Amino acid sequence: MELFIQNRHKYDSLRTIVEFEKSPYKMYMIENENELKPLFQQIDSIKEPFNQCRQILPKTYLHNGYIDILNTDILKKGTISGEKIYPYLMNKEDTIDIDTIEDWDRALGV
Repeated sequence: MELFIQNRHKYDSLRTIVEFEKSPYKMYMIENENELKPLFQQIDSIKEPFNQCRQILPKTYLHNGYIDILNTDILKKGTISGEKIYPYLMNKEDTIDIDTIEDWDRALGV
């Protein structure tokens, strides 16, 4: 909380994140029921990022939902994060992301 208070004049919000082990630059969508389309054709100077090894692609981060702090005036703009988000990087080992029953079982050690 103190970290955001010190920086709240520069940022709209603070969100906790973890480094994401899978690269969104290698992801696809299916269009017209049977046509595979990459989400990204190029990232910076990297052409066909979906065909590249992940080590050369930019690191990406996932919002883990542990902490969200915001300046309330951004709510009037219809957003809860704003445009300038302060990243608070957490260790993945310190988080348990529960989105499915399997995640719940894993968190309980079942």
